[in-house]
Amino acid sequence: MSPVMKIIDLEAVGDFIKSQRKASTVRTTERDVAKVRSYIQSRYVDHRKLSEIPPKTLNEYLATFFVNLKKQDGTDYEPGSVSAIKHSLERYLTENNYEVSLSDKHFSLTNDALKAKRMLHKKSGLGCGSHASEAISPEEEGAMWKEGKLGTAD
Repeated sequence: MSPVMKIIDLEAVGDFIKSQRKASTVRTTERDVAKVRSYIQSRYVDHRKLSEIPPKTLNEYLATFFVNLKKQDGTDYEPGSVSAIKHSLERYLTENNYEVSLSDKHFSLTNDALKAKRMLHKKSGLGCGSHASEAISPEEEGAMWKEGKLGTAD
């Protein structure tokens, strides 16, 4: 088999793998990578692709990114959303043949920053079931029936 055929075959395999990815995962990864890229470009004026930034530098960038991460309205993300952003970055870097994983020791500052952020979230009640529903007492239920807030259609 000629070397040209191998390249074409490998490209076809790569194209097949990409075509089987869930569209929502692809969109989420692209959105999260764009968010990090935008942060790095505005804060550090570094316009390289994330996969081209050396691990030591990317570690510093990501640590500050995660510590400063807020929604557009200024509130904190849920801890699960922060973890999802990290997973998106990991997926992007893996797909782009980055030399090390985000769970590698080269990214200890980033991972320590994420741990500290989780601790802060826990202290402030984020991600700790703060949005979980609570059962009402029989007295509260009776009052709701009496006030018409509950009925046979509810």
